[in-house]
Amino acid sequence: MLTDKEIEAFHRHYGTPKERFHLLPPGVRRNTQSEGDAAENRVSLRRELGTTPSTIVALFVGSGFRVKGLDRALRAIQSNQKSASIIEFWVVGNGKASEYQNLIEKTGTTVRFLGGRADVSRFYDAADFLLHPAYSESAGKVLLEALTHGLPVLTTDTCGYAPHIERADAGFVVPSPFTQSELDKAVRRFIEDDDARKRWGHNALHYVETNDLYSCHEAAAGLIEQLLSRD
Repeated sequence: MLTDKEIEAFHRHYGTPKERFHLLPPGVRRNTQSEGDAAENRVSLRRELGTTPSTIVALFVGSGFRVKGLDRALRAIQSNQKSASIIEFWVVGNGKASEYQNLIEKTGTTVRFLGGRADVSRFYDAADFLLHPAYSESAGKVLLEALTHGLPVLTTDTCGYAPHIERADAGFVVPSPFTQSELDKAVRRFIEDDDARKRWGHNALHYVETNDLYSCHEAAAGLIEQLLSRD
């Protein structure tokens, strides 16, 4: 299993003994670029999109906008209209932007739908925080991908990998039961508190350097060999 949440669900619904489950480390790709590469990505991508260096960018990554909580994210951006002149909201992933047009217009700020991208890592470097208020997410690899780029994360506790954000102290996890006002307040802090974003980003980089977020497949193969050797 990838998360404790999955183990709990199988145990609850099927009664499978917990000792039969094995928790695997995540399998995200290690970020091997230098600080200079990351800085260049930030400058070049913002230049391409016409976004100023001082603009605070909230990033949303994921296809399946409804389950990923795009409506929640847009409402949170809308609730912070006093910051509308200094923020942008970037959406990377496949989905129908037209279904959210009413909410987009109410945000009062620039919302960019950038489609599915092969260069998502550039967006992690160019943004200021990841906004991922999903309704449901068994794991949420994007949360950990963001951490490998030192990008603070604002998410919900329904994401399987949300505990990594808490353990890393690399952002904030909105607890259940979800309330929009709690998310709105958290977005306000992410926009306004530069020092917190820097601290969370530093903590994220430390966490990915000192914890195994990468060896999912190797660990699975090792467990299979270990279990087979018992027979």
